[in-house]
Amino acid sequence: ADLLGLNNAQLATGYIRIDAPLGNVFAYIGYGNTQTSSFAMIPGVDPATASRFHVYSHIAEGSGYFTGLTLLNPSARNADAEVFVMQQDGQTVGRSSFTLAPGSRVGKLFREMLPASLNQVGGWAYVRSTEPLIGAALFGSADGVALASVPQQSGAQQFNPPQQTVSAITGAVTQSDGRP
Repeated sequence: ADLLGLNNAQLATGYIRIDAPLGNVFAYIGYGNTQTSSFAMIPGVDPATASRFHVYSHIAEGSGYFTGLTLLNPSARNADAEVFVMQQDGQTVGRSSFTLAPGSRVGKLFREMLPASLNQVGGWAYVRSTEPLIGAALFGSADGVALASVPQQSGAQQFNPPQQTVSAITGAVTQSDGRP
C-alpha cells in the first residue's frame, strides 16, 4: 500500500500494470481484510497468456459463501464476453453477456452477473470471448474467515454449453397490504 500511495482505511479497486522491457517480472498480489485473518494471493499474469476461453472450477453463491469474477481486456479491441454458470452435472444455470472496452475490466459477484446463480453451492463457470481476456475468481465466506483465489484455467474452444434448462427466481411475493 505504501509503495502505491494507497490508504489502508479506504477501499481501492483497479489493477496494476507493470511494463518490464528489459526482463521478466515475478509478481503475486495478496489481498485480505483487516477484520479476520483471511488472506489470498494470485499470481501476476503476462498479457501474452490471456485466453478467449476460461474455466473457473468452483462457484459458491449461498450458504454463507460468495464467488466473484474479474475479467480484464488487455487488447486494443472491444471484447464481447459470455459467462456461463454450470451445475456440477454440466447443466447450464444461466448466461450473461457484455462488452469490455480495450484496457477495461469488470469485477462482480456471480449473483450480480447471473441472478440465477444465487444459492448455488458447487458447479463451475465457463467464459468465452471474441478477444483474449485475463481473469481471476475470488471465493470466500461472508463472515470473512475463508478467502481463496480460483485461478483461470484454459477452456476448450469447441465446448458449447447446453441450453439452459434450470432456473431460479429470487425475490418475495407480498400481498397488497404488504404481508408476505
